[in-house]
Amino acid sequence: MCDLLTTLVRAAVAGLLLVASGIALAARPADDASRTGRLCDHTAVAAATDPRVGKLVAIAQEQHRLFGGQVIDRAGGIVSVGFHEAEFDHAANDTTPTWSRVAAFWAALDKDLPETFTAPGPRRVDRARLFEQLKATSFASGAGQAETLDAQQLDAIHSSLLRSALIDHPWSAVFISYLMQAAGFSGDEFAFSDSHIAYVKKAFTVSEVEAAGMPDVYAYRACDVRTTKPRPGDLLCHTRGTARMLDSFAGLRAELRRRDASGMSEGLPMHCDIVVNADENGNAKLATIGGNVFQSVTLRHMSLNARKHLGASYFGQPESRGCSEKGGSCRKGVSRQPWVVLLQSREQSR
Repeated sequence: MCDLLTTLVRAAVAGLLLVASGIALAARPADDASRTGRLCDHTAVAAATDPRVGKLVAIAQEQHRLFGGQVIDRAGGIVSVGFHEAEFDHAANDTTPTWSRVAAFWAALDKDLPETFTAPGPRRVDRARLFEQLKATSFASGAGQAETLDAQQLDAIHSSLLRSALIDHPWSAVFISYLMQAAGFSGDEFAFSDSHIAYVKKAFTVSEVEAAGMPDVYAYRACDVRTTKPRPGDLLCHTRGTARMLDSFAGLRAELRRRDASGMSEGLPMHCDIVVNADENGNAKLATIGGNVFQSVTLRHMSLNARKHLGASYFGQPESRGCSEKGGSCRKGVSRQPWVVLLQSREQSR
């Protein structure tokens, strides 16, 4: 009888432990999110201490100047037009054409430029092979003699093709990667990529690592954009294209976890700007700079709400502001986007 009673007690205790374990496992994602939220809130109230963050902001502002100073106002209208990605234009007292500056951004990824050109139909043309063939090509002159292209002609063809490649390939993530590298961040501290989701996904991973109390050298964590005060050096990101339905921090985090679990590797369309100014002297104003925003490096002005978070009017899909009756212009509220995540600098000093 005693043996039976002992067995029943042990079984009951084991069952309780199993239930408790299940509760703990179920609660862990919520606990992790709560810890991450506290880290985001705690960091947001202090100025960045890493000197590279200031350098990062300064480089972005200088690139904006060199691209002619394109500006989106707080209502979401383009109020100043700058130089565009494939142009020969350049800033005063500068000789580097805009298209060459975009080409330099690609070098941050150890790429001379996009590796392919877009051609009619599904095919893409290999850039290096095409240039080799151009150099070897001869043309028959009117006298029936073979006449090769001279250096200036080859250079003209070369630059024209490269400029077309810059139009065909999105470079907004390349711009962010360029800024991070120029500011002195290493490959361990930032996931340099021509796709925003690469470094966004890494920031989400680091947030989970942090929540578990583990160290990591990565420069950013992922914070909820709706509840976190932005600071200079942070990255403000929205989904776009086919990913627009992912319009919340929780939704994006869940999608990334689902992709990890199923082994999905395809990209997820996003865009990120770098924050260059936030609530200076308590003015509740936000300024960001992004690359390939309307084909230029563009300064975007937005407003913060009473809690110093991004204002509610900027969330959702872009919408028309309408047209005034007398001489006004129709403009889109282009800053109204599915903003989903703020990548927050983790304050790692050297």
